[in-house]
Amino acid sequence: MTEPVYWFEHTGFPLPAYWVLMGLFLVLFALLMFRQTRRQGFKKNLVPVFFCLALLLALFFARLLFSLVRSDEVFMDEFGEFKGLGGFFQPESHGFSIIGNILGVLLAAFLTAKLFGLKPANILDSAAAPAVLLIGLARLIEPLNGQGYGEMVSSPFLEFFPLSLTNDWGESLLSVSFIEGVLALILFAVLLAASKRFISPGMKALFFLVFFSLSQILPESWRRDDVLFIFIFARVTQVGYAALFMGAVACLGVLTVRRAGFHRRFLCEWILTALGVLVCVGCEFALDKTNLPDLMVYLAMALTLIGLAFMTGCRMMKTEAFV
Repeated sequence: MTEPVYWFEHTGFPLPAYWVLMGLFLVLFALLMFRQTRRQGFKKNLVPVFFCLALLLALFFARLLFSLVRSDEVFMDEFGEFKGLGGFFQPESHGFSIIGNILGVLLAAFLTAKLFGLKPANILDSAAAPAVLLIGLARLIEPLNGQGYGEMVSSPFLEFFPLSLTNDWGESLLSVSFIEGVLALILFAVLLAASKRFISPGMKALFFLVFFSLSQILPESWRRDDVLFIFIFARVTQVGYAALFMGAVACLGVLTVRRAGFHRRFLCEWILTALGVLVCVGCEFALDKTNLPDLMVYLAMALTLIGLAFMTGCRMMKTEAFV
């Protein structure tokens, strides 16, 4: 465990480094979002409305999900008695869930679309690239918040920053947040490079949800910090990514059927998608409850995720071909 970093501690008004930088990244998100919406001809006041709604709802749902999973810690005292709702409004610096953040932003897009008489898909497309950039940058600075580390590193070629972090006892730990951040930034670059290839409204947002979720599932398994668990072995963030992926695939399926009609191969793809997710769940269970070699389990999970990404990517290209 590492402690959060504070700036200007000697002044008596310490600033949490992570949240100061996050404030700057949020400004960058708003500017990029404004640029995207202006290109699409949206009203100027759309971005401020969406930004405020997204910020409030993202923080609320992120805290809500964390609090529900950690209800004993947030709402109960040391004697197991309910201590009121005050704990919900007094979060620790890491007391939020990224899945709740994403859900809040999705809801904000739907509400903003309703207010401005637009399709939510158009707003989500404009937010896709700025959002993945924001997440990537947030992951890169996560060590400043005392989070983002994995197992102890013993290989000399990994014992350097940013691939490893040093905890308060001088031990080198795998920098999971750096890996996740780099994967998110790669996706950001892909979204920028391929932006003109997304013809259908909502396809860019689906691309983001599919490939961001799939790329983060494996590194989340390496986390050893303050991880949220349900059912003992199931990690909330991994389950959330799987749910987002399945939701995106369902939306893609509806879009495909509307354009091309139903075909049996679509059903086969959906069954394979569900099986792939179950394999990943089984791999996580195997890591926790069996003696199978970790390397073999991680390899099986990685191959499954690559297969899901390839199959879903092919389906996206075929769906765009029907435009």
